[in-house]
Amino acid sequence: MAYERQVLERMLTRIPEGRVTRHGFLAAALGTTPRAVAPAVCRWRGPGRIRVLLKGGWLPHQDDLDDCRQRAKTLENEGLPISPDRRRVLVTDEEMWRPR
Repeated sequence: MAYERQVLERMLTRIPEGRVTRHGFLAAALGTTPRAVAPAVCRWRGPGRIRVLLKGGWLPHQDDLDDCRQRAKTLENEGLPISPDRRRVLVTDEEMWRPR
């Protein structure tokens, strides 16, 4: 389903430091699917992209340990709880940021 990429990028810039969201929350606000927004989130180079997680708080790119460690370090420095294996942010869906 099509969506306005500029709208997605504005959403990504509005994710506050110390908060995270999921592809699904972004997609719902855009009227599309998580699969449709995930590639655009990964390609975008702004700081908001590291604050977008997979369902369950999992960090994306699980096969890239360096990427997971860097994301975990950044999010931990922002005050978010990280799992001991450094692959997951320990927050519930209710605690996640949602676009309005």
